[in-house]
Amino acid sequence: MLTTSPERGLLQLSSNNNNTSSKPLERTNTIEESSSETDNDTDDWSTCSEPLPKKESVIDMARKAGVAVGGGAMVGLGLVMIPLPTPFGCVVAGAGMGVLATEFPAAQQMIDQTRDAVVDVIEKNCNDVDDDDDEEDEIDLNSLGDWRTFRKNLASTGITTPQQQQQQSQQQGGDTSPPPKEDVEQTRVSVSKENEKLLQSQNKELAQEYMTGVWAHKTSVPEVGGLIVRLPLEIEIMRNYRHSVIGQKLRQSLDLPEEDTPINIQKKYSSSAFYEEDDTIQDSLDNSNDTPPHNTNNQEMASAKTVLWYRAAKQLVEDEMLSIAAEAEDGQIDATTLQPEAAEMLSLYLDNQETWQEVNLVLESNSDTGEATAVVINRPMALKLTENLARLVLFGAYMADNRQVTDEQDLIRFLLAFGDTCGVYVGGPHHQEQPAILIHGIRDLPGATEISPGANIYRGGLEAAIDGVLAGTYDPLDFRFFIGRHMYTDNELDVAVHLGKYQPIACARSVALKQCISLPKPLWHEVLELCGGDLNDVSALELLKRDDIKFEVIDDDDIPNELDELDRLDDDDDDDFYLD
Repeated sequence: MLTTSPERGLLQLSSNNNNTSSKPLERTNTIEESSSETDNDTDDWSTCSEPLPKKESVIDMARKAGVAVGGGAMVGLGLVMIPLPTPFGCVVAGAGMGVLATEFPAAQQMIDQTRDAVVDVIEKNCNDVDDDDDEEDEIDLNSLGDWRTFRKNLASTGITTPQQQQQQSQQQGGDTSPPPKEDVEQTRVSVSKENEKLLQSQNKELAQEYMTGVWAHKTSVPEVGGLIVRLPLEIEIMRNYRHSVIGQKLRQSLDLPEEDTPINIQKKYSSSAFYEEDDTIQDSLDNSNDTPPHNTNNQEMASAKTVLWYRAAKQLVEDEMLSIAAEAEDGQIDATTLQPEAAEMLSLYLDNQETWQEVNLVLESNSDTGEATAVVINRPMALKLTENLARLVLFGAYMADNRQVTDEQDLIRFLLAFGDTCGVYVGGPHHQEQPAILIHGIRDLPGATEISPGANIYRGGLEAAIDGVLAGTYDPLDFRFFIGRHMYTDNELDVAVHLGKYQPIACARSVALKQCISLPKPLWHEVLELCGGDLNDVSALELLKRDDIKFEVIDDDDIPNELDELDRLDDDDDDDFYLD
């Protein structure tokens, strides 16, 4: 039988026949001495059923010793190799720790801790990289400083590639140096003295800003605070040859390759002798305001190319429209009976006429949704307000006849402020029933918001504008009202730019804010001539089509590249203008 000996904490085996007791066995669970003294009679030793520890055999001990020696040697060798220029030190040390972990729990615990630490570091670095990418995607325009001025200076000075430098060196006898810095800084762009005089009479502060720092240059995409200019049909056809049958026909007539650069034109027309066919065109293009003296040959070559493809496109448009007119019956044309080429030409022509020479100010643009909003700034509607027009500008078409007495007081104040002088424009075909959009350049006007950081062009603040005009703080011509707007969805504006319908242009705010009422030189021509280059040439060629505008003579000595007086082409001269 089993008996207990509490004093010794032993378990003994005895029998009734008084046989010699068996060898005592130690208990697996210890009993505190205080407990054994108080509960000797109540301890239930039958519950001690845990297995007894198993003694390690000699083989197990030998295996552990071998693992310890082998794994330890690998770890030591790996630690010695880590400083060496090889990647194997960490590999050997890690393998040694793996060997030790097969027999020693402490080694396995160290491996687990090291693995967890490495995983934490990798995850933290990945999160930091993602955060950095997000921060890089969201660029704060204010942190870039006056980036518009920087880009303007870059566009005016230009970046010359090594190939361009070599070409200039060959044409200029080895002199590739740019014009002196002081000459560039002292050069002031002026494209119309009459326009400047008119602006001076309308807004002296804006006129001073215009005359001391006006600028404009092409950009690749529309931007808020910048302009989009409707291009002539000739340019649209030339640029859109990839998506237009007429454009492909034009390039084939010019014997141009598929690339955008008209290489054949460069080879065929490489000197100013090309202009000898028409003295008026030569005067118009050679006396371009922005042509730098140190780059005359390049400018002449570029102008020659522009004249070539422009007049070829003009001739193509005339021929196609004459063939379409020949299809008319009883003065009407059935577009469904036209050939695809003629139908495309008619569609392009009508679309161009609807937006002919529009200059738009971009007010909103969202690249994520593909939406954009712009107003036409060169379609004046009125310079004075009638009561009905004032209601339309102030309340919109739907609410103009359903206003309360308090709103009538607003109408009276509006007429008192802007009744005699008010610049009202047709901003576009969309939302003409809504109240007019107010645009100005007054920074601190209450209620106004800047359309783009750094543009210094503001929208809204009508109540403060009325109060300021009534108080004599502001002039009515400091503000412009636009009825309607252009609304673009599904990236329609970007597509129109890609197809050659519009040219995005960045410009000084004085160009966008000036009133466009009775301008001696239309704003469309003014903007293109400020940009210079091929747009300046196109402006001169488009002026030749008009008989309502005379070329202006600029005779100030401080303005380089003065314009000579240009005569309009008569029909005979116009016929000689085209190449066979």
